[in-house]
Amino acid sequence: MPKITTPFILLPVLAMVLLPSGIAADETLEQLKRAASSVSATLNVEEAGKTLNKDNALEMEYLEYIFTIDTGTRFYKLIYRTFPDENAAENPDLLTDGGSGYGMLEPNKNWYWQGFITAFFKGVAGSDIRRHQGRVRILETDGNRIGFDLVYEMPGGIIVIRTTALAGRDELFVSVMGSGAGGELEVSFRGYPLGFDGPFDRWIHTASEDIRNRGTENAAFPLEGAADPWVLLTDHGLAGSSSGQLGLAWAKEAVKHITVTHSGNYGIDLTFIGEDDAQEQRFVVVNFVDEMTWQEARERMSELSQAAPTLMERALSHWESQKD
Repeated sequence: MPKITTPFILLPVLAMVLLPSGIAADETLEQLKRAASSVSATLNVEEAGKTLNKDNALEMEYLEYIFTIDTGTRFYKLIYRTFPDENAAENPDLLTDGGSGYGMLEPNKNWYWQGFITAFFKGVAGSDIRRHQGRVRILETDGNRIGFDLVYEMPGGIIVIRTTALAGRDELFVSVMGSGAGGELEVSFRGYPLGFDGPFDRWIHTASEDIRNRGTENAAFPLEGAADPWVLLTDHGLAGSSSGQLGLAWAKEAVKHITVTHSGNYGIDLTFIGEDDAQEQRFVVVNFVDEMTWQEARERMSELSQAAPTLMERALSHWESQKD
């Protein structure tokens, strides 16, 4: 009797035990797959008050903000430094080496750490963000995209520099918005592709132009933005053995004139003058951390430019929540 009843009792029990266990294993596997494919971006902001000791004589208080961004595929650390209130007029002279104070620390400092972006209204006094304090405004710190603003409320108008990132993407996205002034919005970027240790052989590449440095000469060249809505900043002597080639793509409909400038054979500046009625300029900021040839980097910029309009729309449009 036991030989008959024992299998009869145990088999259903085994089935009851194994079936839920199998289902649970399948569900766990699916959860792991979803977790692996689900990437979230995060932003952390740190603020500190510091003291500048200039030539062991002049002491001035300034503010320092560190923005740490993790997209799940790329890590960035950005910095913003400014004297508070009216002392901000001394920023480029005493604190930021002529820059805006908003720069990049990681993955490298090749987008200039003392200020890789600046903006003002052309011909309008009191609109240079380098000489005014920007107020930090947090948009989002976790999710499919993160973002923050630097808000400059100046006598010559209001300029907002918005920086965002998308989960799972390597790029940063920047919008420069202006209001309350009659002048054209002028935005400039500064980069030192592949770093600060030479010997250097700086080049600027677009889809149709290859512009080499002019040695120690400062040389400016116009770009045809409608034909080339992207640019690569590189160094032919360092590419392939160092990381940190730089790229920039932009929304061409808001820009009427672009100039690139070789500052000797060292820094490279890009200047964008907006259309008369344009209140915003949009950019994709690229920092190639992998070692690659400049030809490979140029090809990647060309490919990115095809997706750039859609990516900028996703990253920079429809921000509703603004947290001070």
